[in-house]
Amino acid sequence: MSRRVWGPAVALLLLAGCSSGASGSGAAASGQQSTVPSPSPTLAPLRQPSQRCGSPDETADLFRFRTADGVELDGAMVGTGSIGVVLAHQYPADLCGWWPYANYLAGRGFRVLLFDFRCFGASDCPAGDARWDLTPDLQAASDQLRTQGARSVALVGASLGGAAVLIAGSRVAPRASSVVELSGEPDLQFIGAPLRAGTAVRRLRVPTLFVVARGDTAVSAAQTTRMWRDTPAATKSLMILPSYAGHGWSMLTTTLTHWAPLARRIATFIRTQAAET
Repeated sequence: MSRRVWGPAVALLLLAGCSSGASGSGAAASGQQSTVPSPSPTLAPLRQPSQRCGSPDETADLFRFRTADGVELDGAMVGTGSIGVVLAHQYPADLCGWWPYANYLAGRGFRVLLFDFRCFGASDCPAGDARWDLTPDLQAASDQLRTQGARSVALVGASLGGAAVLIAGSRVAPRASSVVELSGEPDLQFIGAPLRAGTAVRRLRVPTLFVVARGDTAVSAAQTTRMWRDTPAATKSLMILPSYAGHGWSMLTTTLTHWAPLARRIATFIRTQAAET
């Protein structure tokens, strides 16, 4: 398989994003208190991911879009083609951690949307219980891809985002062609309202790829295996990687300088399932 080498800026960016996501999840697992983002009265101006996040130095289409419950999110789209991919970020990170992989996918013929969940990054933060139902965010992101010509949409999430895409995929909307979760926790409670992906997967019939590394302190291989077994989807796959693979989107690289085989495996899974929809 061909591998793409990143510059130091990309390596440092992904390292920072992964460390933040893993430590936030670890706090939940150990019962420590985590900081919940507060509503912001103003929205930050939109900036190119290459300026906001660092390498690669590519240009994205920037826009704001609204969810069905009225929350304004920020989005960045790269790539073209009929196969859409929504990338859902970790906690307490933002879309920046996905920026290198978004371009990896765009270079392979996918239309990719990365965005900030409500209350993160440059997105709005509503008050009350509406703050932590993340499915409307994924629905709105999927709708944006479809309006731009995507005939199928895959939901890909890491850690918090992994739990969110499992829950969203188990519902009637958004209509996902496939779901990919990297280190998604079965029961997240530290951000506000609990996200019970472990229960939601019992209704998950969308083709799904589960990925976890051994020794992950936020979600164990046993927990991920249990979610895989409980998923009634006709097409489902489970990958348990060595402990050095790390947590969430850090599993996409090896030594933060090359793409890991998982990067290509995810792209192949998405393309295969899109062809069968």
